[in-house]
Amino acid sequence: TDIQQAYWLGRMGSFALGNTSGHWYREIGFSSLNVERLEQALNQLITRQGMLRARIIDGKQQILPTAPHYKILLHDLSGVTPEKADEILKSIRSKLEHQIIDLVGGPCFDIQVTHLANCDWRLHLSFDLMFVDAGSVPLMLSELEILYQDPSGSTLSPLRMNFRDYMRALVLTRSTEERTNAKSYWMNRISDFPTSGPELPTKCQLSSITQPAFNRCSTFIEEEIAARIYALAKLWDVTPTCLLVSVFANVLEKWCQSSNFAINVTVFDRQPLHPDVQNLIGDFTATLLLENKERDDSIASLSNNNNYYNKA
Repeated sequence: TDIQQAYWLGRMGSFALGNTSGHWYREIGFSSLNVERLEQALNQLITRQGMLRARIIDGKQQILPTAPHYKILLHDLSGVTPEKADEILKSIRSKLEHQIIDLVGGPCFDIQVTHLANCDWRLHLSFDLMFVDAGSVPLMLSELEILYQDPSGSTLSPLRMNFRDYMRALVLTRSTEERTNAKSYWMNRISDFPTSGPELPTKCQLSSITQPAFNRCSTFIEEEIAARIYALAKLWDVTPTCLLVSVFANVLEKWCQSSNFAINVTVFDRQPLHPDVQNLIGDFTATLLLENKERDDSIASLSNNNNYYNKA
């Protein structure tokens, strides 16, 4: 896909902030874990889901007919002091958080387990997002749990297609009237659409960074504030996502040299081309270009109108 091609090129050092990969890492804690059963379930899942056997070979995406048995790496820290265990955990986490996984010779993931004292287990999940998007990870974890609890997998419906079949079917939609109209719309927008992203101030030239490392910044919105956000979105007849991304663009604008820019909004674009599409692990990511431009004063003042907040 276009996004996969962008990911592939971005792994190289030819672009500013390149030499890295689209990556997802999480840790999950358990009070008990049978590593042998987990390994068996994982290999069953690899057999079931083709994109867990995918590789990049000669610049092309290929699903291998079979894959070598995947062995889960086990770190047994049950006999060390809590301080030493915490030090080793940080080292494991540091390695996996910024991992660039080999997409030619190995699977697109690295799954490890740490056994701590007091029946404490940690499952480390590291995924390259070339073949498995963030929307597919919950599906993978759900099916992994099903196979862990029931190795027969009797509750999992057989998959009658794979990601390659999906892509071939998607190509056929390019001749539809809807696709033609969409292309016509965007072609007509090219002449007046922003040609760059937000020009944010930086401490150095981005091209001088040879080993970029991305850190996730997160926060929680209090329930009362979240309720007001939902109410405002409903009042203005937009989705909460639309409202929040507008706020995000507004904040970016205050740091930029220009208010005219475009940002990429990630969407998980699974087209219902077959009943099994919703059960496929793959990279269904697409991006939607969102234009930011100078707002009319009457619109800008909307957020400052107390009447709207009182209604919310």
